[in-house]
Amino acid sequence: MTCRLPVLGALLLVLAAGVEAKKPCRGVKHAFVMKGWWPFLKIASSRPGLSGCVELDLTSVGLGDDEALMLAEELKDNSVLEELVLAGNWIGPVGAAALADALAVNTHLHSLDLSNNNVNDAGAASISEALRRNRVLEHLNLGRGNITAEGAGSIARMLDTNTRLHTLFLWHNEIEDEGARKIAETLGENNALEILYLQGNRIRTSGGVALAKALRENSDLHTLDLSNNLIHNKGALAFAKALQTNKQIKSLGMRHNWFTVEGERALNGVGGGLDGNNMWTRVAAGSHSEL
Repeated sequence: MTCRLPVLGALLLVLAAGVEAKKPCRGVKHAFVMKGWWPFLKIASSRPGLSGCVELDLTSVGLGDDEALMLAEELKDNSVLEELVLAGNWIGPVGAAALADALAVNTHLHSLDLSNNNVNDAGAASISEALRRNRVLEHLNLGRGNITAEGAGSIARMLDTNTRLHTLFLWHNEIEDEGARKIAETLGENNALEILYLQGNRIRTSGGVALAKALRENSDLHTLDLSNNLIHNKGALAFAKALQTNKQIKSLGMRHNWFTVEGERALNGVGGGLDGNNMWTRVAAGSHSEL
């Protein structure tokens, strides 16, 4: 459970009561957030035995770059927080760069959600550079961040050396075929990433074929979602061929692409099947495997 306290006063009352260590904390909301959450992080950092905050959810509270800069400064020294959700705010590349600087030295944060912010390619580059050194973060969400193929290239270079990141969400960006190819090039070597979401990125057949070929070499990725893209039959056939040898993939999201019944039949014939929403799931021992 993660607490979402509406006002700073309530948050301080909880702290004063001596909350048991490592309780989730959903911090202050909108009107109080500017004066409320960074003192709390200081307290959590200095008194982890009493008031350690493991999870902090600041979704859609109007944070901009200035607030991200202050939060980043606290993260550099914080030794308790493990999950930080900043989705749906107004954080741009400047704020993303500040958070990246914090990631370069923070040794406790495991999950960062920056989805639905304007991090764009510059912010993606900053975060990617930090993750070339960071060996703690396991889950990163940059969905709907105005990231193009350039930002995807930065992320791909990070994946060349990062051995810790397990989950990467890049849904509803604009990486297109070029970005998909860049990520595909590194998937053959990366042995850490397990879940990759690329829905709604205007990936066409050439990008899909590149990702399919990468699956023939990658043995660690088990979930790939390419829904809401523009992949035709050639791409579906390439995935069908890859899935003949790759036995690690359990789920392949192909909803709302452009392949026809020919592509469906090919995917249905490789040890799995498409449901009504074109979600391919591997069949094992007569039943669908569950993730």
